[in-house]
Amino acid sequence: MPEYGLAQEPNYGLYALPELISYLGYLAELEPFQRQAECEWLKRYHTAAPGLGAKLHLAFALLLAPACGGDELDQAIALFEASLAQIHEPQTRYLLLYHIELVRQRSNANQYHEELAKKLDQQWKKANRSLTQRLQECNEALREARSKLEALKAIEQSLNPTQVP
Repeated sequence: MPEYGLAQEPNYGLYALPELISYLGYLAELEPFQRQAECEWLKRYHTAAPGLGAKLHLAFALLLAPACGGDELDQAIALFEASLAQIHEPQTRYLLLYHIELVRQRSNANQYHEELAKKLDQQWKKANRSLTQRLQECNEALREARSKLEALKAIEQSLNPTQVP
């Protein structure tokens, strides 16, 4: 089984289980900015050499590089699913099937989070509008009360011209 340190490059053409497992470890050791660079490089590599190994390496890199194209999870699922037809070794297939399920669950959780955030934002805006309207009503009532108070003071002064307010 190949072992990676940060100095050794993975073999992107290979897709046997030991290579994929080692690549997952390699990715895990990278700093986030390095994962991002790895993913962006793999996208270019996969375009130039669209083999099964490159496809799987890219799929795994997409999972750990959150800004590598915008829809990383959907891209990874598509790459994993497209690769399944070409993989005949059971353990490698199991690894891919497992990752497909994990990525789907993560995608569903992200979608739920986005929907919840949107609902909360809408509720906040509605509550904010309601509170703003209520504040305006209270301010208007306060202005009316002050106006009436000033009118009463004016009446009181006209009835008692000798007293100083």
